[in-house]
Amino acid sequence: MDPGRAAVGIRTAVGLGCVGRADVDVWIGDDGLVRRVELEGQGNAWTMEFFDFGVEVDVDSPPAHLVKKLPTD
Repeated sequence: MDPGRAAVGIRTAVGLGCVGRADVDVWIGDDGLVRRVELEGQGNAWTMEFFDFGVEVDVDSPPAHLVKKLPTD
């Protein structure tokens, strides 16, 4: 496990969750990449899984009316 990569994954996950405090479980693959993150805090819970690293993707942004900002308080 590369602790630097793990730390980046944790900071990113907590930032996406917009929580000041969270319990975080992180699964790191043999390749040192973050594979799964579970967060729980402030009455919310999230699970994120990461896979298919290096695969080319074709992604379109959703229409503006379907996009919401997460609360920051």
